[in-house]
Amino acid sequence: MQKLKSAKFWVANLIISFGISLVMSIAAPLIQGYSLVLKNVLLFSLYNGLVSATIGAFIPLREFSILIIRIFTKEKNDFVIGLVFNFILTAILSFTASVYANSLTYEHFIITLKVFPWLVFVAYTAEFFFVRLATKVINLW
Repeated sequence: MQKLKSAKFWVANLIISFGISLVMSIAAPLIQGYSLVLKNVLLFSLYNGLVSATIGAFIPLREFSILIIRIFTKEKNDFVIGLVFNFILTAILSFTASVYANSLTYEHFIITLKVFPWLVFVAYTAEFFFVRLATKVINLW
């Protein structure tokens, strides 16, 4: 609970959460073959950013990913931990985006499932970039 009192934690959490959400809000419709609408991109970035920031602050998703990896192997591999973390985060953000878009249909679920590996790759790449950006911002502080 001590980390929740740190301003640096909140700055990093918000940069990473809203950064990943912005990239996912742009990439997901393009990968699925839909057109981009600025209003929807900004709205989904805001909603998913809030969900992602809440998950990043209050749910130990990174530790849960490490626990899942420990079931299968004794070694700690940061790449695999990042993939599992982004797999879970992408699943949560895809579900929340479907709820916000009011498109909890079987067809939308199948379309999302077809491009899900690409969405995980985009989320992993975005997380890598925004973690580095947040580190640089905090080090300048």
